[in-house]
Parts: sequence; C-alpha cells; structure tokens
Amino acid sequence: MFCCGAQLAQIRLNSLPRNIPRIRMAFRSIEAFAGLWETWNSPDGPVESCTICTTDVNDMMGQLHDRMPIILPKQSIDHWLDPSVNDPVELKPMLQQFPGGEMQSWAIGKAVGNVRNQGPTLMDPIEAPHDLKFE
Repeated sequence: MFCCGAQLAQIRLNSLPRNIPRIRMAFRSIEAFAGLWETWNSPDGPVESCTICTTDVNDMMGQLHDRMPIILPKQSIDHWLDPSVNDPVELKPMLQQFPGGEMQSWAIGKAVGNVRNQGPTLMDPIEAPHDLKFE
C-alpha cells in the first residue's frame, strides 16, 4: 500500500512530451493508492515485490491516460491495510474508479521533469494547447 498526498502526476501519452498534467484531489483530501506487497522465495533468496492496483480511467483521467491507480478514500485506507482482511469479496468493493469530479488537473511546464529545477512555481499552470482539455 502506498499512501500519497492529494496529488499525482503522469505524462499524457497522446500529446507532445512538453504537456505534463498536474493532478490532485479537488478537495485536497488525503487518499491512498491501493497496492499489494509480498515477500516470496526465489532460487536466489527472498524477494520483496509490490505493485499499485490500476483500473479503467474515469472521465477526467481519460483525457490523460488509458488507466489510472485505484485511489482509496480516507475512510477505506485502514480497512485496506488491515492484514486480517483477506476475503476478496470484502476487498473488491474498494477497487472502484475514483470520481473524476473530485479530481482536478492542469498543464504544467516541462521544467518539472528536471531534478535541477526546484520550487513551488514548477506546479504553476501553463497555457494548454487547444487539443488538451484539462479541467
């Protein structure tokens, strides 16, 4: 399980590489990505592995990508992390699309992709090209 702040970023696949969306929860609430973690034994010894669970896109994320992480609302995080909960029937209802109306996105500059650049202005909006419809 990977807890996150109220934002995530991902490069739009069908656009110019310079168009990078900033994405956050509209109400700046704390959410988490649904993820799985496991330790298993390989011939070379124990291996720890993890993954973030994904789902089909909601209306907002569909402008940016063909899949999205499963975002757990705050009230579901403790239940998802509870190791005693392992019944798929109980867990499956949590694996839903996060509502697009509760998310925001806007284009930011390509400077965010260079670790030498620092500061909050990296998240400032830029004018999006006409074919991008960031909310």
